[in-house]
Amino acid sequence: RTASYVFPSNGIYQVNFSPDWNTVINASPVSPLSSRFAYLNPPADIAITDLAVAKSVIGQGNLSTVNVTFSSQGILNNQTLNFTVCANSTAIYSQPITIGATVNPTVGFEWNTTGFAYGNYTLNAYVEPLPVEINVANNNFTCNSSVHIGIPGDISGFTPGTSDGVCNMRDISYLIVHFNTHPGSLNWNPNCDIDSSGRVDMKDIVIAVMNFDKHE
Repeated sequence: RTASYVFPSNGIYQVNFSPDWNTVINASPVSPLSSRFAYLNPPADIAITDLAVAKSVIGQGNLSTVNVTFSSQGILNNQTLNFTVCANSTAIYSQPITIGATVNPTVGFEWNTTGFAYGNYTLNAYVEPLPVEINVANNNFTCNSSVHIGIPGDISGFTPGTSDGVCNMRDISYLIVHFNTHPGSLNWNPNCDIDSSGRVDMKDIVIAVMNFDKHE
């Protein structure tokens, strides 16, 4: 993208662009130097603005969707940056991401909890800074709630909808209440979709039955 502007003299300038980056609104001198330089305003920046996990309780060995949302400003050309998501200190996703001038992408992936011990996990996302980025604090984002990995089928307890470390009739009853629900249902709870099929069905109840009376 090109915007034409004639600088009146040598020096460092703060250059203010229109929102579409097609027009220079003005350029204010900062200090004189022997050649012409420019600071771009707004400065180039990439940020992670949200990190969301579909389930708050995941049966060990099962999946949950994770979505990470980015925002950017001041990026004139596509930039490919390294991007990583960790559960506690274990990387669960690591891929390059390409961010453009106007698109604020959301990256989604399935977290496979095979091999993870029972317990609570906090997710954190990190994207490497741009070469000229000044504000790097927003390149990190930590999920504001933890995810529990437990017995497959343990999705309820004394408090409905809260796992209690054992799979029993409370869980099966809770699944029956949510039977045949799906995204868009008024009482949809993704925790009940144990196998992540997109619907609470007999497969989920069978998982709970197979793990009946198992404890963490």
